[in-house]
Amino acid sequence: LQPYLPAVRRWWEGYETMKVMSTGVFPIEYDDIVFPVQFNSTHFFVKKSDGYFYHYNSETNKLSDKALQSVLSSFKNGLAFVRPKELKVDSSIVNRALMCEPNTPIATVIATKFNEKEFGYLLSTDDNYVMDLPLTRLYYKEIADEIEKREFKPFTDGEKKNLILRLTGGNRSYNLNTVIEETEWNY
Repeated sequence: LQPYLPAVRRWWEGYETMKVMSTGVFPIEYDDIVFPVQFNSTHFFVKKSDGYFYHYNSETNKLSDKALQSVLSSFKNGLAFVRPKELKVDSSIVNRALMCEPNTPIATVIATKFNEKEFGYLLSTDDNYVMDLPLTRLYYKEIADEIEKREFKPFTDGEKKNLILRLTGGNRSYNLNTVIEETEWNY
């Protein structure tokens, strides 16, 4: 029973506000279940024996084939903040700026301990990454709001980059006598 206790405890925490909309069989062959933030959702994340999480739609009984290292925030308003299996994040000034509150002094941004595990992508319920540039918990909500305003219309690559640069603009400054790294110039 020990492996099931964390999932059962999370379920009981929300029991008072839960409304049962439909019934069905939910598979128990998984090592862990990440419940959605919103109640009455049919979208969950399940952890298989390979150690990765997968999006499970209980309405269609379909399991995604996208392997995720972790689920940073489960589905809310059709979006989840997840860390894909293959995600690699470089330690650029833009990514460091995403780890700091807005308007953090540049010296603090540079000195911030870089932790790649804080970064993830936004995944929609139809298993598409609607934001496939690295984000952190500090900024994913603002991007999710922007996606909802656009009614889930995909961003172009340029729009994604401009959005990240706009959000981190207060954390980045450049000495005019220095050379900007190529990775940041081409961000």
